[in-house]
Amino acid sequence: MSHLLKKVKITLDFLVFICYPERIITKKGIYIMTNKSNADLIAELHNACDSLLAETNKKMTKLIEDFNEKNEDRNIECDTVDLDSKFDVLSDYVEDYTNEFEEVEIN
Repeated sequence: MSHLLKKVKITLDFLVFICYPERIITKKGIYIMTNKSNADLIAELHNACDSLLAETNKKMTKLIEDFNEKNEDRNIECDTVDLDSKFDVLSDYVEDYTNEFEEVEIN
């Protein structure tokens, strides 16, 4: 679900800011313009990361299996027995390291 954000820079005499479809970045801060809850936004990130990890795991397993087949006669092998568990650890990353902060006004 990746897409390019269209960026527009608007300059006024007293303010310069950049507009994206879902946020405005000004000299005073970033303003999020979305009707999605934080939980929904985190879930979207988690799902996108999980999809990426699943695809990467699949490709890496195939790469290792191909390597092993090409090098059977050399008595060399890369074992994939623990590979899935490495991706399991990464799949918890978003949940473990995403924080919500209280909004404060800075003057």
